Amino acid sequence: MVESLITYNIRQEVPEEHYWEVVQGMITTLVKDKMIKEFRAFENLMGEPHIKCSVFWEEATHFANFVKSDQWHNIHKDLRKVARDIKIELWGPSRLLPEPVIVD
Repeated sequence: MVESLITYNIRQEVPEEHYWEVVQGMITTLVKDKMIKEFRAFENLMGEPHIKCSVFWEEATHFANFVKSDQWHNIHKDLRKVARDIKIELWGPSRLLPEPVIVD
C-alpha cells in the first residue's frame, strides 16, 4: 500500500464555509475512485502546515493514473483557490518495516 500525502495552509481570506464546500467536493470525488482504499485528514495542532490529507492506494500506479485524470485536475484547481503552500508526496512501505506495528 502507498500513501499520497498532501499538506497545505488554508488561505486567510477564505471563509471557513467556502473552504468546507471545497473539501466536501474533494471527498466526494475521492470516495468515488475505486482504487482509493482510505482517506484521512488531520489538522496541525502546532501551526503550519494547517492540514494534512492522506490518501491510501493499493499501488503507486493507482495514484499515478489518478493524477492524470480530470478529477485530479479539478480537485487541484479547486484546492489552489482556498489553500496555499500545497505540497504532495508519495510514500511506499518501508523495506525494513513493511507491515504496521499494532499495539494493543
